[in-house]
Amino acid sequence: AASDVYKRQDQVYFTLSDVSGKGVNAGMVMAKAITLFKIFAKQKFKPNEILLEMNNDLKETNPSGTFITSIVGSYNLKTDEVEIANAGHQPAILRKENNFTEFPSSSTPLAVIKQKNADAYKLETFKLDGGRVYCFTDGFSECLDENKEEIGIDGVKELIKNHKNPSLKKELENATEEIRQKSLKKDYKEKFFISLIKQSNFKDSLKVWFNQTIVGFEKGAINMVAVGIAIATAGVIVGAVGSTGLSTNLIIVIESIAKDNVVILIILTIVLCLLLGMGLPT
Repeated sequence: AASDVYKRQDQVYFTLSDVSGKGVNAGMVMAKAITLFKIFAKQKFKPNEILLEMNNDLKETNPSGTFITSIVGSYNLKTDEVEIANAGHQPAILRKENNFTEFPSSSTPLAVIKQKNADAYKLETFKLDGGRVYCFTDGFSECLDENKEEIGIDGVKELIKNHKNPSLKKELENATEEIRQKSLKKDYKEKFFISLIKQSNFKDSLKVWFNQTIVGFEKGAINMVAVGIAIATAGVIVGAVGSTGLSTNLIIVIESIAKDNVVILIILTIVLCLLLGMGLPT
């Protein structure tokens, strides 16, 4: 998940997004999504228009099967007006005193299908009037309580209500700490005590674990020698071919030998790729 805020004169833009999957690809997709948000926020697009541009761009470039849920909003410091659009994300929540209003998603997540216009993303408009808007990922609403059940949206509202505080920072810290304690208290303590009961001699078990860890480090270091040699060799080849211009000369040689014979050209290219690997342009 990622969030960002951009202020332009009296208009404050904000977003909270969550990408499917994990790893480098997911991180790159999220980075691009946040970049797109900034680009169109600077142009003072409305939140639903920003989502449209983000969606259509990400649809063209995202890895297959990757999608993003996202909330984009803006707040006008002069008019006290909030605009929010939701694309497949958890609902944004507006709290005024002890009353809550939800702004759920009315569309699919980003990068699933190409949209024709901004109307695909419903634009909600309202006055803040001293209230607070809360945006969160499913990682929060799916937290487990002391009974190991998901707290859900109602649980999130209850947390906000119970920890209402003039300081927003304090309010959020107290709410997240409560759910963290509830979800961890029973689960982790039970696992810890069960572990102690199963191990009749804790010190001996700890010693065995330590020895196994050292052996693991030793084997890993030995195995890395071969990997290191391979990487160093590849680096030498890449450096030599790149700095000497050998790759260009080899292409000229291949073309002069093969001439107009495509089969010979392919065979020679395969042979050279097998010999020099990463050093040849493809």
